[in-house]
Amino acid sequence: MAPTTHNNTPKKTPIPLPRPAPRKRAGRGTKEKPAPVALTPLELGQIVVPIISDTPLIVHAWSEKAKQIMIGVQNKEAKQKKGKRNPAEEYEACFYRFPKGAEHSQTEYAFPASAFKNALVSACGRFTDTLKMTQARGAFHIEGWKGTDLVPIFGDPVDRTDMVRVGMGSADIRYRPEFPVWETALTITYIKSVISVEQIVSLIDYAGFSVGIGDWRPERNGDKGRFHLNTSVKLQVLK
Repeated sequence: MAPTTHNNTPKKTPIPLPRPAPRKRAGRGTKEKPAPVALTPLELGQIVVPIISDTPLIVHAWSEKAKQIMIGVQNKEAKQKKGKRNPAEEYEACFYRFPKGAEHSQTEYAFPASAFKNALVSACGRFTDTLKMTQARGAFHIEGWKGTDLVPIFGDPVDRTDMVRVGMGSADIRYRPEFPVWETALTITYIKSVISVEQIVSLIDYAGFSVGIGDWRPERNGDKGRFHLNTSVKLQVLK
């Protein structure tokens, strides 16, 4: 007879694991409420900042003739033969001027306000970590004259002729206006909780030195169109 064996090993009792709480299903048409966004009331400031040049400003607006040529290319129209060039006409067509009904009483010459703003925003991306370019675009605006995108340019222009490279390395001649000495005043509206007057003034000096405006500016491997804060004229605080 085989010997009887006894297994005295105690049986292991399974330990119940905690089950995760069931998720509450939202009923039809109901959404979870988003967390409240804490924003301070919007408080705007506005200043008028005087600007003066460091280097000449080269102006090159799109002429109506150039616009019509571009429209013809997009519409696949037959190319017209190039006629004899008129340097005086090309020179005059390069100016930015105020439209009818928004003339300036002290000057006929203008420049896009957006060019100055782009210079300041670009300076943010290069020299500061506290204000990103995406934030800077909404933190302040440079107001144009009488609802336009133009600010006045004060100075006496002269004509200049330059050899330039276009297309696939071919050469061409450009007849453009240049302001050897120029100045303007920028009306800037800004969010007080995001950027201060002191920061705006510093941005203007950085932008004027490293970015510039117009053709052959520092941002485009040139040295024209540089500017800085005109300390001989008082900065105006409008609000």
